[in-house]
Amino acid sequence: MNFYDLLSRRPRVEWSRTCPGCRVPDAVAVRSAPGKLRFWYCERECGWSCWRPPAPFDCPTCGAVMMWAHSRCSVGCDKCGLRVRTE
Repeated sequence: MNFYDLLSRRPRVEWSRTCPGCRVPDAVAVRSAPGKLRFWYCERECGWSCWRPPAPFDCPTCGAVMMWAHSRCSVGCDKCGLRVRTE
């Protein structure tokens, strides 16, 4: 089993289309990099991009953007460190 087979087994999750950088609604898009790896980026000029999709809700503690983990089994806040398991 190779690395890309493991990536294809991650569950699909809902993600927010509001950009975490500029907070513009419907600005986040997804693309595939060479080798099937997907990344999320802002179509506007703010320059935000990430390998992890933004969660459809903000952090209840500090109000920052929550991001899905690489395994897609939890969401975490990079600002305050809160992590919530979703299974």
